[in-house]
Amino acid sequence: MSKTFSASDVAAHKKPDDLWIIVDEDVYDLTKFQDEHPGGKKILTRVGGKDASKQFWKYHNESILKKYKQRLQVGSLDSKVQAAPPTPPATPPPAAAKQEKVVPIAEPGVVVPSPGPAAHEEREALDAFGDMVPYADPSWYQSWHSPYFNQTHADLRDEVRAWIEEEIMPNVTEWDEAKKVPDEIYKAL
Repeated sequence: MSKTFSASDVAAHKKPDDLWIIVDEDVYDLTKFQDEHPGGKKILTRVGGKDASKQFWKYHNESILKKYKQRLQVGSLDSKVQAAPPTPPATPPPAAAKQEKVVPIAEPGVVVPSPGPAAHEEREALDAFGDMVPYADPSWYQSWHSPYFNQTHADLRDEVRAWIEEEIMPNVTEWDEAKKVPDEIYKAL
């Protein structure tokens, strides 16, 4: 962000209709976000105009900050140290020896240990899903190795989602008003 503010500038924005906070020396305007905050408006007004880093990190992780930073950040504190641009390496790294890729294979009834740190595992071609919040989403959503969750699971998930969007979603309101789901839908399941 190009704008810089002093702590006293931010302290002036502590009313519910003009609410700013500081998290890690970055300034965020939460005025329009208050209604969306899962913890409610009251908790935000308590830290309005102040450094809320300690409270933020107590209840949130980095993914939440990344998710809302673009939309809510209005600048930084004038005391924030600007990071120096990274210096390019002097010499290119030596070419790594070509390693054989380990592709996980799921076999029914067989427990396969995950590859050791020396093995280079081919990344599974599964789309990330969920909010990427640790312990809130299943581990395979976060691209962690699982001998059980593989491409067939992803294909089934895609097929079920497509069926839901084509057969169920267009008719939900109609079925809700009629208070009856057609028997064909149950049979299709």
